[in-house]
Amino acid sequence: CSDKNGAAMRVSPVAVVASSLDEALSLAKESALPTHNSEEGIKGAQSIAAAIYLVREGVANGKDASTIKSEIKSYIEKTFGYDLDQSIESIRLRSQRFAEMKRVYRATGVENPEFRQMSDAAISVPMAFIAFLEGNSYEEVLRIAISLGGDADTIGCMASSISVHLYGIPQEIYNE
Repeated sequence: CSDKNGAAMRVSPVAVVASSLDEALSLAKESALPTHNSEEGIKGAQSIAAAIYLVREGVANGKDASTIKSEIKSYIEKTFGYDLDQSIESIRLRSQRFAEMKRVYRATGVENPEFRQMSDAAISVPMAFIAFLEGNSYEEVLRIAISLGGDADTIGCMASSISVHLYGIPQEIYNE
């Protein structure tokens, strides 16, 4: 019963095969249940799947990137309650604070009550959305996601699983 981000990290295929937003949400929940049977784990998976589905629908309907991002931001905030107005700099500072708290805990055994695991879905999923919303290309989204700190590989995975459907993967990155 994990509230971590693993279900959100691996959910992208369900959004690709879903034929409706409701189906994407349902499949995301089903895919999360075996390992992340918690409100936050399921919410993380559903929000990423919804965003991917909405990007794909927006592109298919000829919407521009700005419109697609605005619609996704509104839907995700309203439906899942994530705060997507955090600044990149404030997120980086929080990541640094949590890393220092973890270092102190490892050195002293004294845990700071404000400490949160960066792999918590409630922390890392919004970070992936903010990277997606702030970036203007696949590579930029990925660079922002990784630069935020914390569980950077998973945040990058979630952010790029959304942005790939809007921007594609540049040939030079694909070749590499």
